[in-house]
Amino acid sequence: MPIYRLLQEQSFEPDVVITLSSTFEELCTFLGLAKTTDSLRDRVAESIITCAKKGIRDPMQLRQCALKDLGHRN
Repeated sequence: MPIYRLLQEQSFEPDVVITLSSTFEELCTFLGLAKTTDSLRDRVAESIITCAKKGIRDPMQLRQCALKDLGHRN
């Protein structure tokens, strides 16, 4: 899972890590990337972490922020 690898370089509280991880998995499923290991999953993880660095903690807001960052139309 790319998000765990990327989160090792960050300093988030354990409960935030759980939220980011579950949002990542859910968003990858939504985007059809759940079973792939390509660079798109890395990009999704990076987008979620970027949004979390802005202080966003709500899963729905993280998802919307990441989708916007990825250029996805809702």
